[in-house]
Amino acid sequence: MADVRFIGIWGMGGIGKTTIAEALFSQISNQFDACYFLSNVREDAEKHTLLHLRKTLISQLVEDQDLSIQMLDVLPTIALCKLRRKKVFIVLDDVNDSEQLEALAGDHGWFGLGSRVIVTSRDKEVLVGVDHIYKVEELTYRHSLQLLSVKAFKQEHPPEGFMELAQRDVNYAKGVPLALKVLGSHLCKRSPKQWDSVLKKLKKNPQSRIYNILKISYDSLEPTEKAIFLDIACFFKGHDKDWVEEILDGCDLAPSLGIIRLVENCLVVFVENKLEMHDLIQEMGQHIARHKGSRLWKFPEICDMLATKKVNKAVEGIFLDTSKIGKTRLNPETFSRMPNLRLLKCFRAQYCSNKKDSGFILESAKKNCLQHLPNKLGLLHWEEYPYRSMPSYFFMENLVLLNLENSKVERLWNGDKCPQKLKYLHLCGSKKLARLPNLRSAANLEQICLMGCERLREIPSSIRFLHKLDYLNLYGCKKLRSLPSLFQLKNLCVIEQLDLIECGMEEWSTTIQSLDNLEYLPISMCKTLSLPSTLHFNWVEELDLSGCSNLNKLPNVLGHPKKLVLEETPIEELPSTISVSLNLLICNWGNDIS
Repeated sequence: MADVRFIGIWGMGGIGKTTIAEALFSQISNQFDACYFLSNVREDAEKHTLLHLRKTLISQLVEDQDLSIQMLDVLPTIALCKLRRKKVFIVLDDVNDSEQLEALAGDHGWFGLGSRVIVTSRDKEVLVGVDHIYKVEELTYRHSLQLLSVKAFKQEHPPEGFMELAQRDVNYAKGVPLALKVLGSHLCKRSPKQWDSVLKKLKKNPQSRIYNILKISYDSLEPTEKAIFLDIACFFKGHDKDWVEEILDGCDLAPSLGIIRLVENCLVVFVENKLEMHDLIQEMGQHIARHKGSRLWKFPEICDMLATKKVNKAVEGIFLDTSKIGKTRLNPETFSRMPNLRLLKCFRAQYCSNKKDSGFILESAKKNCLQHLPNKLGLLHWEEYPYRSMPSYFFMENLVLLNLENSKVERLWNGDKCPQKLKYLHLCGSKKLARLPNLRSAANLEQICLMGCERLREIPSSIRFLHKLDYLNLYGCKKLRSLPSLFQLKNLCVIEQLDLIECGMEEWSTTIQSLDNLEYLPISMCKTLSLPSTLHFNWVEELDLSGCSNLNKLPNVLGHPKKLVLEETPIEELPSTISVSLNLLICNWGNDIS
């Protein structure tokens, strides 16, 4: 293994290229100085750009998360020097363009002796520059029958009465592992008559054999299971399973049971609690959604629909990356013609920092309010929302997540709203937000993020009724002078994070100390804050008071803090309680003291 080698794994979709690469990575990755498995290159290159993928890969290999990579043409000298000193093992999975391979793995001279780069692809031309190409062949008849039997009968051979039927299905699947797994899972616990019916149906459809097999498994699902499958295929592949279940539960789809059914049919798998599916299964789902017009994610067709009267009542979901478009004018009646819309996300891709052309969407030149949003919405994520408030007739009874990051909203809703299912309220960067509504009806709220809401003056007293709240972020709320009483939350909820950095608080809220489960409490840069004579925390391990320029004296700190940060404070001496805390690390106070 003295030389550097690039090895291609080539074969049709569903043949097992990724499975082989994963097995190889698991077996030999411990023999290298650094290793990384970059999956879904084709898909992620479309979502995040090659530059983003290159930074992810190289920063992991050289163990430098702050590495700056600004161009595709040149790799930083410092990164190249580190790579050449390492024997690395890289897997680039599902590469469909030679430009991707060049951008991510460069050439043999990038890596130290003994390095290996594995590239999987459906396209042999992409692999022209590699040292060796391994073609993945179809499974043999014996192995095909064994795989089908394991999925259909939970044993390695068909039982009596099913041998001929199983042989016919194996012949139809042509040795493609994905097709055999999906078909076997679909036929599990079915009668011989049903097996025969399925095969006859497959042979009637002239489309590709693999597509037919995947589609027949989809066709057997219940309507709610089909909806969940299409949502995952179009929007939620790679997302946390629990989070997706919460969103779809707001849409009354019974997602916990539905996702289990998808797993049983080999349409979805769990990878570290994330929802994943094979590319061919995703492509099949997206093809169905496009044909039905039920889910939209391609910006040309979305923009055409939003700006005109071409609205399909079947639309259930819209995910639009606004970084790919300029200003788009919204037809006033657009959302009123989408009664079945459940999922709406208008976002700017994380890698895109250019906001020059942002300003999406204005309803008309004279209006600065949105008149309609469908009441079936379970997810409303609209970054840079350009209106002053939410529509009057949007009642939010199904809303689980409301994210209006960097919006122009000044108020959310009046007292007649009842967002009982709302769990996540994210309004960070909404600099014009002056006040929050009565939150008492939003009894299921778990997270509230108000970071950067510079005009917000108060938190409504109704927050004390949010017994499930575990995260409250007030970072940068510069005009916020105090917190309401939180005593009713004690022992009724588990607030673990309370962020008060750059908050305008003048007096310490004694109710903060009543939050028994509080673990994270950053309060730096609170320039007008005064503290009581004693602070007591059960679980807070780090207390950061840096930049709190109004503090002349440090109070007695009781509890179990392990770190105290006092940088840029006028504090000159420590109380006696600190001197006996042998395990406390005091940072940036004169000279650091342990």
